[in-house]
Amino acid sequence: MNLAPRKFVRVALLISLTAAPGLAQSGRVPGLLTWSELPPLPRAVAGHFAGTVDNRLLVAGGTNFPVSLFAGGKKAWYKDVFQFNLADSLWQKSDTLTGPLAYGASVSTPQGLVLIGGSDGTRHFRSVQLFRFAERGLARTRLPALPHPAAFLGAAYLDGKIYAAGGQTSPTATRALRTFWVLDLNDSTAGWQELPPWPGPGRILPVVVAQAGAVYVLSGADLRPDSTGASTREYLRDGYRYTPGSGWSRIADLPYPVVAAPAAAYGTNHILIFGGDDGKLASRLWELRDQHPGFHREVLAYHTITNTWAVVDTLPIGLLTTNAVLWQGNTVIPGGEDRPGHRSRRVLLAQPRAVPRHLGALDYSILGIYFFGLILMGFYFSGREKSTGDFFLAGRRIPWWAAGLSIFGTQLSAITYMAVPAKSYATDWVFYLSPVCIVLIAPVLVRYSLPIFRRFNITTAYEYLEIRFNLAV
Repeated sequence: MNLAPRKFVRVALLISLTAAPGLAQSGRVPGLLTWSELPPLPRAVAGHFAGTVDNRLLVAGGTNFPVSLFAGGKKAWYKDVFQFNLADSLWQKSDTLTGPLAYGASVSTPQGLVLIGGSDGTRHFRSVQLFRFAERGLARTRLPALPHPAAFLGAAYLDGKIYAAGGQTSPTATRALRTFWVLDLNDSTAGWQELPPWPGPGRILPVVVAQAGAVYVLSGADLRPDSTGASTREYLRDGYRYTPGSGWSRIADLPYPVVAAPAAAYGTNHILIFGGDDGKLASRLWELRDQHPGFHREVLAYHTITNTWAVVDTLPIGLLTTNAVLWQGNTVIPGGEDRPGHRSRRVLLAQPRAVPRHLGALDYSILGIYFFGLILMGFYFSGREKSTGDFFLAGRRIPWWAAGLSIFGTQLSAITYMAVPAKSYATDWVFYLSPVCIVLIAPVLVRYSLPIFRRFNITTAYEYLEIRFNLAV
């Protein structure tokens, strides 16, 4: 057998390189999520509160136009609380709020569902209440009120604390709030504490999400008075990250504004934003009326480590002023505004798409060629080995550069090339010192340690320990 082993290596490498594009293409996923629907809500609403209590879905309050806005209809405000009964697959009325309420913020926490601020159409509120299930059903507890009334704000839960951002103080206010508050649920008696705001304009209807130890304030609309004194919106696409203990930093701008979009954390390093209003058709509201095409249906994903945005899926329908609720490992978007002046009863359910993990014929072919090459190499070299020195040390005939590469290669792994750079990028350069130190310490080892092994003519470090101490060691 005179076929040199290096030829097998070349053949295997060539096949793996030519096969890589095909494997990548065959593994492409058409969308990140699989979409279905739960039973529709009892009524079409938007601006409602939504979340989970003891893993049960709740929807509270909200608004609707029983008669079309463009036919002179008036907005109706609701106070009903509906619970989704999984056993019967039905929505059932379980309670009522103290009064009609909508356009506040709702946050699911381990203690229960927290409703923050809101409006009844005539005024905005400071009230904050916690819903949880007790022996007699749904119970509510008053939490410390906001420093001042606020509606159209966003909020998120992180490490036992609720963070609230932005909003509007009254229905006639022509300026958006640029405030950032925090409430420690483990010490709620201290009330809401005001933190430094993000380094950008105030905003209503921002996207506020907690992910990877930080709170993100994204997009929203700033308010400015026009010549008549009425408020006008400036649609924003900037984004900011608040890290407790470190403060604010600006992140990459969104591809377009996503005002009032539902959003949720996904995995360990992603944020998903479902649709949103980019404001392009805002000035044509009364021209388009019921012919409005609706809002964005793209699902945007933000990667908190690489600081990048990408479109990863498409919604069946764009819904605004609603929540993306994490429930039983899935994301639920209950109701919302599907076009200006129109609400929806639809309840979207997004499940992570299952990606096939099995190997194909091409994969098995490459593995087979690889292992077959190893077997041939084994047969080839087995006839040339005369001692254990040949097996372990190749008869001490390895050139210096090959030995050096072998020593250095044993220090490397997938962690070196993937995990360490990602962790260093996400945090700081401390994690990168480990592989750098390999290069720095190598000359020291070559100069002072390796000559010892060479002088004693030993194969492993354990042989040196036996010589230096005794056989028991």
